[in-house]
Amino acid sequence: MTPPTRGPQDHNLTVEIFRIQTALQAQGFQIQKQLQQPGWVIYRSAQQVYRLSYCPAPVERWILRPADHSPTRQHIVATIRTALNPTTPNPTAIAPTAHRPWTIVLIRHTLQRHGVALQRHTVARFRNRQDADDHLRAIRRYMPRAQFEVVFEPPQATKV
Repeated sequence: MTPPTRGPQDHNLTVEIFRIQTALQAQGFQIQKQLQQPGWVIYRSAQQVYRLSYCPAPVERWILRPADHSPTRQHIVATIRTALNPTTPNPTAIAPTAHRPWTIVLIRHTLQRHGVALQRHTVARFRNRQDADDHLRAIRRYMPRAQFEVVFEPPQATKV
């Protein structure tokens, strides 16, 4: 039996999950993946626990339960919207790349007329190799089937 092929929708969902988890963890929330379910438990304290789940087609949207009007829930929703908004600048993308030469890249295989081509997407940039390796280990726990690599991109020499 061959494993199911992963298409662009799976890649986009994987990137969304990574963005949401990273943004929520940066805000101090704890995130736990639910076993055998497409959902995550989000909490900062035991009193306020929320469940984030993804509804596939035809709905294709994220749902956060319970639907109360607490400031914590509003903060989580705002963080998720910011993470999923592609026009929001990434803080690591703003910093000069010369100061962050270690990058984690996602490698994707795409079909073209003349065979298979590789696409490289930069996920994050780091100042040193150890930080990049630590972050890569965390990413691989959440996305074991995706192909990531740590790459050193030397700073470009500027002409005077």
